[in-house]
Amino acid sequence: MDAPDVVIYRETVSDENINHPTKVVDDSVGNLTDIRAKNGGLPILHDSVSAKWTMRSDRAQNSRTEALSLIRN
Repeated sequence: MDAPDVVIYRETVSDENINHPTKVVDDSVGNLTDIRAKNGGLPILHDSVSAKWTMRSDRAQNSRTEALSLIRN
């Protein structure tokens, strides 16, 4: 699989930022969420763009394969 041309991701967020100005999370809730930095997650993939000038018939299957790979990872 070729590397995408553009990748957009979001970093995890500290509890201080999530709880400003109103407390939303603490140690009793949100312990499995991806967005909390405290949970030790990796950045969250928002978008992956592969810029091709043409869409040939042989690339149609490649697009599906790339999408499945992104979902799996």
